[in-house]
Amino acid sequence: MRITARCLATTSLVLVTAAFASHSWAADVDATSAIDVVTVYPDGATVTRVIALDLAFR
Repeated sequence: MRITARCLATTSLVLVTAAFASHSWAADVDATSAIDVVTVYPDGATVTRVIALDLAFR
């Protein structure tokens, strides 16, 4: 019975924390990116992008 109560309490705490935190992280951010470097290998490729964005702190 104690294990069930602990699991329920822990799960509830995680869900409540996630619900409150998700609203504080949500934002629409305009970002532009451009391909900087492409390295091609026989079995794939690596693409490096440069991203520019403007973050406003409150």
